[in-house]
Amino acid sequence: MIEIKGSDLGMPYKIHSKIFGPMCTTKKGDTWLGLPYCKNVIEQHGDTITTSTNQTVFTIILPK
Repeated sequence: MIEIKGSDLGMPYKIHSKIFGPMCTTKKGDTWLGLPYCKNVIEQHGDTITTSTNQTVFTIILPK
């Protein structure tokens, strides 16, 4: 298991529910295509990626 923690206070629920979708961003002019791409690659290998709302934490679970 790999956990990547942000230094912020977390993300709003309305963003959290869309975070792995394309074009989800809070920054003007940003497409935020990196997270959907990462999720796709991780899932193609049979792995999972999730995130938490209380503090921005991404968890990647790799099979043995």
